[in-house]
Amino acid sequence: MRIHAIEIDGFRGVKSGKVRFGDFTVLIGPNNSGKTTIIEALALLFGRDRLVRSLTEHDFYGSCPRAADRIKVVATIADFAPNDPARHPDWFRAGRAVPKWLNPANDTLSPEKQTEDDLLVCQMAFCARFDHASLEVESIRYFLDDVAQDDPFGDDANITQIPLTLIKELGFF
Repeated sequence: MRIHAIEIDGFRGVKSGKVRFGDFTVLIGPNNSGKTTIIEALALLFGRDRLVRSLTEHDFYGSCPRAADRIKVVATIADFAPNDPARHPDWFRAGRAVPKWLNPANDTLSPEKQTEDDLLVCQMAFCARFDHASLEVESIRYFLDDVAQDDPFGDDANITQIPLTLIKELGFF
C-alpha cells in the first residue's frame, strides 16, 4: 500500500491544496513554502496519537478559527495487492472502508470499477475543530466513505473511525 495523494484544507498556511505522490516523492522548496505542513498533515492522519503534538487555534488557516472552520486532511490509499476488496477484509468490510476505484489515467475516483486498469483505493480523513469555550481542539480520524459528508462532528454524521491497527499497518510513523 502507498499514499497516492493527500488533500489539505484549512491547515496552517494551506487554505486548500492537493499533493500527488509517486513511488518516490521528494519535497523541495524554499523556506516557508509548505513542506513541513505537508509532513505534519500526514502525521495528523497517520501518526500515533502520542507522537502528534496538540493542535491550537494557530494551526487553523488564518489563526482565528470560527465555529464552522475545520482542518481537514484526506489521504487516498492505493496499491492494495491484489486489486480485490474481498482479499483485504481488514480494510474493506462492513464497518470499515468503502472500496473506491481510481482511474490512474485521469486521476478520478468512482464507486465502481470502470476499467481493468482502475486501482482499488480507500480514503482516510482527519478533521479538527476549535472549541472557543474550552480553547481546545477536537479531532477525529475516519474513513471518508461519503464525500458529501461535510462535517464528521455533525449530529447526522455517519462515520467509521480508523482502527489504530490499520494505521500501524501502513507503517508511516
